[in-house]
Amino acid sequence: RHQLYSSQSAEVAPGVWTRALGLSRPEGGDSSTANTGIFFAVWKKVIEGREYAHFDWTVKVDLDAVFFPDRLRSLLEDHGESAYVSNCRFGMHGPIEVFSHRAVDVLAADFARSAKQDRPERCARELRFGLWGEDKFLDQCLSKVHGLEGVVDPRLLCEPACECPDWFWCTNGTDRVAYHPFKREDMFKQCVANALQLSSLATGVPAVAAE
Repeated sequence: RHQLYSSQSAEVAPGVWTRALGLSRPEGGDSSTANTGIFFAVWKKVIEGREYAHFDWTVKVDLDAVFFPDRLRSLLEDHGESAYVSNCRFGMHGPIEVFSHRAVDVLAADFARSAKQDRPERCARELRFGLWGEDKFLDQCLSKVHGLEGVVDPRLLCEPACECPDWFWCTNGTDRVAYHPFKREDMFKQCVANALQLSSLATGVPAVAAE
């Protein structure tokens, strides 16, 4: 099951609509390191909907990340006891974030502590809220404030910001779960095609990419 979120509701494919966050403009301006407030609005929606409660894992993926869910399923078989899976040895990066049911429950409880239930209260008080991006803030929130233990798995993400060579070609092994960033549709599709072709060569199964 998946949900799509944007500041205002939009049809991104025939019959596929995003859920509106009700934000008239991005909070924090254009800086990618000032996006924490935007993602608080996303997590508030996720927590209120409670759909996460029916699943073992919740995954947040940015729209410019190429994501292969089947590869994630295989990766998570190695991390059944982890509270969350980080994707970089320098700290969790935002293009893909993977949280256990337990981790989202902890986050939900912290949201419930705030007056408007619109932010993780303990983490917002004890950490550098507003100075870090959402990824670093959430990583520190879960590990430092709430004492949850995550695990780093570099198979989760290939991007230039975390020492993944030749990320642009999307051929860094058949187990990479996500590639980032791809801002253009043609480049996004080429990444998908390259990754599936590599998998086809490795398995002998013909590659099929959706249009």
